[in-house]
Order: sequence, then C-alpha cells, then structure tokens
Amino acid sequence: MHTNATKILRKGPSSINIQCIRLLLKFDRRNLRTLFLVVLSCILLLGLVEIELLRVDHSIARHAYTVSRCLTSDEIMHGEWRRRQRLGEYPHGGLARQDQCPWNKERNCMERNDTELERVVRSMSWEWRPSKCVLNAFDPVRFGNMLQSRRILFVGDSLNTDMKNSMECMLGSRHASLVAVREDLLGCSKNTCTIDEALNSWGKILGKLNATENDVLVLNAGAHWHGSLESAATVFGNVSVAVAQLFPGTVVFRTTVMGHESCEHYEEPTRGPPTTPSLYNWRSFASLNHVINDAFEQLLQGRYLLLNVSMFESRGDGHDLTNGDCLHYCVPGPINEWNRLLYHLLVEHWIRL
Repeated sequence: MHTNATKILRKGPSSINIQCIRLLLKFDRRNLRTLFLVVLSCILLLGLVEIELLRVDHSIARHAYTVSRCLTSDEIMHGEWRRRQRLGEYPHGGLARQDQCPWNKERNCMERNDTELERVVRSMSWEWRPSKCVLNAFDPVRFGNMLQSRRILFVGDSLNTDMKNSMECMLGSRHASLVAVREDLLGCSKNTCTIDEALNSWGKILGKLNATENDVLVLNAGAHWHGSLESAATVFGNVSVAVAQLFPGTVVFRTTVMGHESCEHYEEPTRGPPTTPSLYNWRSFASLNHVINDAFEQLLQGRYLLLNVSMFESRGDGHDLTNGDCLHYCVPGPINEWNRLLYHLLVEHWIRL
C-alpha cells in the first residue's frame, strides 16, 4: 500500500481531483452503483495521498528543526528542485484559480482549457529546496499583516509585473501594498544614461509613489538591454547612485533568467547544465546580472538584498505558450517560487532590523 501511495503522490492530489471530476462528469448519474464506486475510489485515493503527505511532512518538520534557516543568497542557491507535497500556499488551500485572481487575465494559463490546467499544475508541483538550510514557509496571513505598514514596489520590465501579479494570487486578493511600475531599463530611456538623467528619472518615479523608508524596492532588468557590458556598468552604476540617494528603504535586485527555446516540450525541471540560448539577448543575462548586482551592492550595504533566481535556468516548464517567446511564465505558475524566496529574504531581513 505504501508503494501505491507513493506512486499516486508523484501525480499530486490536485491531479487526482481533476481526474475524479472528469470521471464523475462522464458517468451516467442514473447508474447509482457505478457512481458510488467512482466516488468511493476517489475518496480512497485521496486518503492514501493524505497519509503519505502526513508522513513526508513529519520528516520535513524534523529536518527543519536540525538545519538552520538560509541567511544568504549563496546558501539558497545550493539546492535542487523537489516535488512539493502540497499546493497549499494559497489562503484557501489548493490552487489559485480565476475566482481568486479575477484581475489576472493575461497569463492565467490554467483558465484556458484542461490541458493547460494540468500543465500549470504540474509546473507548480516543484519547489526549490536548499541543501544545507531551510526557507521560511510562505504564510499569506503573516505576510499580509507585515504589508499593512510596508509596500513592495516592483520596478522593472514585464517579468516584474508578472511577479507582482503572482504575489497577489498567493495572497488571495489585490493589495494596495503591492505596486508595479513598468521601467524596462530602470529609469533610463536608452542604453546611455547620465547620473543627472538617472536622478531626474528616479525623482519622478519615487515622487509619484511617495516612497518611504518602510517600502521595499524590487528591481529587475535585462530583457530590453541591447548595449555592451561596459556601457551597462556605466548606466546601471548611475542608476544605483540615483536609487541610493533618493530611495531610503530596502532594495532587492532580482536576477533575470534566460528563456528556454522550444519551451512547449518541457514537462519538468531539467538536470545538468542549461543549454546556451541562441534567441534574442538571452545569453547575456547572466553577465548583465553580475554587472547590475555589483553596482547596487557597493552603494547599498545594509539595505540591499540579492534575489538570485538563476536556478530557473532549468525551468523550461510552465512558460506562457501564447506569446511564443518562452521567456514569460504562466501566472500563477513556477514564478510563485520567486515570491516564496522573496518572502524568506524579507522576513529574515526584517528580523535583523
């Protein structure tokens, strides 16, 4: 029985729910005996899964008591993708469906059809597990309470807007404390930007936001950069000077991860080194991340956090297939993990303040 439960667990309880609903819809409701057997089978299957989940959860809990929490980005990065035991990171349990994210239309892949629903559920069944430390479990109620006196300002390209939308889905409602501002080059209109231009631009951005020291600024850039690394060091160096002078709160830089060619063929995280991309400017993302991180890290010591999500180089699954670029992910989807990592970093940072 233990072996059977383990096999079922690999599919996940959400997948079992989907299959049971499909069976119930197909059967003739007048055949009460068959209907009863189907319902009973579903209950038994879900019961086996719950027993296995309790066993695994107990094992994870014991592990958490013996391993310290992750404190640095480097500690978080050393790990692997593991199948998560539950999809219960939403306020009401289970999956974030359209009834919890009615405002999120563009990348809500799971609402399109059953095939997309199953694909997204599969992609959300993986979580990043550091090997030598543990992450704070995402708690939407606790985080919502924390945001009563703070705001998270997502400034960057469309991927950062997706991240903000993902966080709202995880919290279960639209949040005035979560704000997205589209600035593909972080306040610069081209691949050249002087300090005066950066100061002027960020003065306008932060003025409109009425930013305070309680706010958190989450930045990203990369997909729209088409200059050299040398000019990137100058431009984003100037941007970091402007942010350091004008923004008094905590700054987080989230790295930008390359897309995955032919992403429709990926069904789970890949193992081994990622394939070097040939599309767009994706191959420059890793180097550009280092340049931007170095610029901000030097000026914002004590109030700067690096959110390194380069483990997503192995996540070709869960992309939004409609736009064909294989760079954006479904929302909700795998990038919920970006917010799980952000939550951990912020909780640890606020504890130390």
